[in-house]
Formats: sequence, structure tokens, C-alpha cells
Amino acid sequence: MSHLTQKKLQDKADKSTKALAASEIAMDKAQAKVDESPRATKAQMATLDKAIKAHDKAHITADKDQANLVPKKPVVDAEGAVVKSRGGYHFTKVTTKGITQIKVGPGVLRHVIYNAPVVVNPDIVLIDGTSANDGVLNVDADLVIVPGKAQPHEVNNYVIEYHTPFHRGLLIDNKSAFNLTIVWE
Repeated sequence: MSHLTQKKLQDKADKSTKALAASEIAMDKAQAKVDESPRATKAQMATLDKAIKAHDKAHITADKDQANLVPKKPVVDAEGAVVKSRGGYHFTKVTTKGITQIKVGPGVLRHVIYNAPVVVNPDIVLIDGTSANDGVLNVDADLVIVPGKAQPHEVNNYVIEYHTPFHRGLLIDNKSAFNLTIVWE
């Protein structure tokens, strides 16, 4: 992030923090007026309600502006490689036989894509955890064929939709070194 961009973000965060402080003062004054009166009028209650809503909005804005000051780190997989990301989805390419840790921690498995022709049974095992001894992911998959890409008895550019949450992590046991893309959040 450039110094100029960081300065603009800092200025915006400072401004929203000052607005938050001002909204808190206005809310406290409105609350004091209601507390002073033995019977608060509708106007006093409306003023207090408006001040509370303005304070809530200022709080959300200040929180967002403060969060923007923190540099965003790229998502990395278990081996430390940067994971490609688009629209909230992450893509991990798996081409080697054996077990690959896709993600540590909770998430959602969205799709498994077979990128190259596979004539044999497309045998993969998805595991919810960080070890091959953890439980197999309970999946409810729908096979979606990409039109014009598959021959009879051949898996080629198939997309298997899962939309299945995992809790401890996501491991894949790629039994035959298939060329896969794992899509997850």
C-alpha cells in the first residue's frame, strides 16, 4: 500500500473516530434530558432515538475505517503458498497423488473440478480435519457435467458441487493424481 493511500485511510479513520465521539456526546446529552424530566416528552424520546441511531451508524463507520488501516494478508494454504481468490471463493489446484491439506480451520467446500480427462473411477476422499485419521467429510454432492466436455465413461471437466461446511480443516486424498481444482470459502 502506498504512503499516500495509507495517509488517506488514516485521515478517514481519524475523521470517523471524531464523528463517533461527537455522536456519543449528543447521545449522552439527549439521555440526560430524558433522565432529568419526570415524564419524557415524545420529542425528547424521538431526539434520544435519533441520537442512538446516529451513534450506532458512526460506530459502524469508525470500525470499518479502522479495519481498513490493517494491511490485508493474502490467503495461504497449509504449505504457505498463496491461494488464488475471486469473489470470496478460494481456488487450490491439486495434481499430486496423496493427501493435501487445503485449509486449516472452518470453511465451506463449494466445488471439486476435474480439469483433465479421467478414464478410471474418479476416486478422491475429502476429510474434515488436519489428519488423514480425522473423519471423512459428510458430503451431499451433485454431479454437474459441463456440456460438450465429457465423453462416455470419461470424466473430463466435471464439476462436483458440494456446498458442505467443514469445521476442523479440509484435506483431500487424491488417490490417482487427478488434476483437480478445489473451490472453497
